[in-house]
Amino acid sequence: MKAINYISDIYCITILLVFFTYHLMVYYGRNKYSHQRYNLYFALFSISLLGYLVNGTYMGQFIYNSNNILRNYLSVIEGIFVFFIGFFLAFYISDFFSFPEHIYKRLRNLIFTLAVILFFTLSEPVMGRIWYIHYLFTPIVISVGIIQLLMFFTILKHIITKNLYKSREKKAILAGLLLILFNLLIAKIMLTINTENLLARNNFLTGTAVLLFAYALSLRFNQEFKDLVILKNDLEKLVGERTSELTSANKAIMEASQRKMSFFINFAHETKTPLMLIRNYLDRYIFQKGIDPELLLIRKNFDKLYTDMVNYLDEERLSVGQLYNIEKKVVDISSITKDKIELFRLAAEIKNIHIIESIDENAIVFIDSQGFDKIANNLIDNAIKYNWEGGKVKITVKKTPGEVIFKVTDNGPGISKEQQEHIFEPFYQIHEKQNEEGFGVGLSVVKALTKELNGRLNFMSKENLGTTFELRFKSENIHSIVVGENCDIQSERVKNIKQSEFSNEKRTILLVEDNLSLLQFIQQELSCEFNVCVALNGKEALKLLNDHTFPDLVITDVMMDEMNGLDLFNYMNNHPRYSSIPLIFITAKSIKEERLKMLQKGASDYIFKPFTLDELKARITSVLQNRKKSKNEGIREAIGLLEQQLENETPIISKRAIPDIYKRCKELELTERQKDIVVLLVKGNSYKQIAEELNISDKTATRHVQNIFEKLGVHNKVELINLVNN
Repeated sequence: MKAINYISDIYCITILLVFFTYHLMVYYGRNKYSHQRYNLYFALFSISLLGYLVNGTYMGQFIYNSNNILRNYLSVIEGIFVFFIGFFLAFYISDFFSFPEHIYKRLRNLIFTLAVILFFTLSEPVMGRIWYIHYLFTPIVISVGIIQLLMFFTILKHIITKNLYKSREKKAILAGLLLILFNLLIAKIMLTINTENLLARNNFLTGTAVLLFAYALSLRFNQEFKDLVILKNDLEKLVGERTSELTSANKAIMEASQRKMSFFINFAHETKTPLMLIRNYLDRYIFQKGIDPELLLIRKNFDKLYTDMVNYLDEERLSVGQLYNIEKKVVDISSITKDKIELFRLAAEIKNIHIIESIDENAIVFIDSQGFDKIANNLIDNAIKYNWEGGKVKITVKKTPGEVIFKVTDNGPGISKEQQEHIFEPFYQIHEKQNEEGFGVGLSVVKALTKELNGRLNFMSKENLGTTFELRFKSENIHSIVVGENCDIQSERVKNIKQSEFSNEKRTILLVEDNLSLLQFIQQELSCEFNVCVALNGKEALKLLNDHTFPDLVITDVMMDEMNGLDLFNYMNNHPRYSSIPLIFITAKSIKEERLKMLQKGASDYIFKPFTLDELKARITSVLQNRKKSKNEGIREAIGLLEQQLENETPIISKRAIPDIYKRCKELELTERQKDIVVLLVKGNSYKQIAEELNISDKTATRHVQNIFEKLGVHNKVELINLVNN
């Protein structure tokens, strides 16, 4: 009997320890993602049952018998464990089955009653164990059994009436509950009537019941995992279907967008062609006849229209969704502002608005000229448009240490404090009462461009007193001017461009550039050192060449109308008279492929926009010096060719001498390939003939011959023949 009890104790205690540890960890692992607590209740039920069972084992009896104080509290300790067993078991089952609130309330009342009954176990240490066994032991055991039966029947009734027992895990819970009740209640009742039997000290049934509870939890876990897998598969399928739908929708959107883009691009090309023709004729007229202020005004408005059209419909910017094409360079804000005032002067005169200028000269900044042009357009246009008739607009450009300040001030109606918070929002209109368009997107563009140009924008406005917008940019040293695609550093007047006076003491440069301002600027800077002939495109450059202008160097832009720089270079390269003239390309495309393309075509050098004049002059000097060196090298090469011709006239040896040559080559420790090459050399073959004879390239044949010369210590073919004949 004792052996069976020992085995049952070990069996049950081991199970309870394992389940307590495992399910407590499971609860803490799931607590972040799930509010279900049956794992926690089951873990606490397991440890409470473990304590109760240890209390009745031989080990527990030994502890109590050896300690008189603990022995007096035996019933109290056992009662506490009974209470927690009932408490956690009831709530474990309730949470597992998701009982409603009224069942929870009934179970709480029964547990409270159980706690009250077990409270009387405190009489054992007070009145003594004999008195407690004689008067209270049996009533307490019976009362606890009744409360536990009521709890069982409450749970069982709800499960049966609500048909909650059909699944396997819930059937396992019911079976385990019956075993627990049978072991705890029936065995305890037999103990109270002093009936010794196998159940009184045997915990096999209790351990089996706990296994059934754990089995139910495993079924629940498996079902949850299965539901998650099914949900995951369903979601993956749904995501796949949705992705397919989105892909199809995106494809349709991209196709529609591509059609719109193609329409705009085609429209751009159709529009750019007549604009380009108009500009070419206008440039030619200015080049031949000169320019006056009104023609200058027409040219500047046309340039703005052309630039805006190209920028708006540019294919690359459309493809990447770029709103502003920023190309920073050093520009003269003073000059640009003066030009801008002339453009708006007529509009100001119509409203009888007086424009006041306060512009410092040479206000140089590093920004994008077109971006600043848009800023100045919006601010000056707003100052005139929203000013009173007969008002004033003051435009200021001021140089300070390290900064250039651009300011536009009007004495118009001003902007209220409430509206000042919104003026930079796109499409926000202020002067609706005046039946005007309002600021719309203008100021939002100003703010965005100022940020792109690394400037600072401030404004101040008071109602009925006027508004001031102020922009601040970092200033640049005028000596570090960078020449860009558009030469914005020139004054507001484009002067007549004439060919410079010719001097026999200077070398001649042909400069080909379709930008009038840039052409004039570079011509003026180079004229001190060179004769500079100018042309607006490749056709004019060819006309100058055919008119007996033979320059020492050609500098040409790549992108030009009528004939571009590459076409000009191809013509010169294929013409015997011009093929020796070195050429420098100027290009705005600073990419590796463009550089390789120019070098492969034989360009002497290239320079990317923007560039400094010092850089341009340095490249000119380098190319001209290299040309002088190449002439000297050409002379030396001609002498070498004459020497080679003399070598080729070396008498051809007879066939009978060839074995002797092979023998001599063997003495000189030459390889078989080197022997063949030496024989062909002494026969009088050229390097090209040797390459054809041995089926190798000319370059490889030359390298082999040079290696033989170095190995034998000779310098030419004559010395080689003399060596092998000795």
